[in-house]
Amino acid sequence: MYNNKYHEGNEISQNNHLLMYLLQNRSEDFIRQFEAQDNRCFMGVYSLYRMGYANKVIFNGDNWSTHFLPIVENMRRENQRILDYLASIIPIPENFLEDFKESLQPFAWFDKEDDFEFMLDGTLDHIEKMGYRKIDCLLYEAGLKFNFKECERLLASGADPYVKLSAEYSPIIASKLDIIAYDVSSLYEDAECHLSDCVDIYGISECWEDGLSGKETIVDSNLIREFFLAAGCQLLCEIIRNRNSIP
Repeated sequence: MYNNKYHEGNEISQNNHLLMYLLQNRSEDFIRQFEAQDNRCFMGVYSLYRMGYANKVIFNGDNWSTHFLPIVENMRRENQRILDYLASIIPIPENFLEDFKESLQPFAWFDKEDDFEFMLDGTLDHIEKMGYRKIDCLLYEAGLKFNFKECERLLASGADPYVKLSAEYSPIIASKLDIIAYDVSSLYEDAECHLSDCVDIYGISECWEDGLSGKETIVDSNLIREFFLAAGCQLLCEIIRNRNSIP
């Protein structure tokens, strides 16, 4: 599985086999089910493609345990077959990736209206007075709200995604502490933690494994949310790792 706030939601379309096959990356079953529905889906083909692409993004990471890697490699192949099939039905626009990134914001760890007292247990002014840089705080906010354009802008301006932030401890003390929820926060480590929780705890790896063994996974809004949250965290980690190449 993946090395390294569970979102509540109302259940939707339990045992929807089309979505189940998509999330499980069962390409033959997905295509058969899709065609049996006469190319009709309540979500629309483009939305199905975005959901399948979330799986593709999650697979981009390379921090997989050795014993789980064969599952991931199989999932990657099956996932690409599904994406290729859907792309043969509808044209995928050139700006798809930007559209996909924007579509992830509703699934971000923090909502748009969440403030610094909610995110870091202190106002931005208070955290600055503790000795932290404003740019690093703003990066943390943008990152876990999945504002990827703002993340890139702040990273290019010198924001540090690895700095440990705290409304309780000074920067020197915080830098020596392990990450503790509500006490010390680091953008990259938080993103990695949320990603690994989605995969290992909240159903993604289990969904994949069920697909390999032909078992049924109940698809509800919680499970769908975890896939999109994980994809957003994976994208965020990629942006951070590639920050030196940001123009």
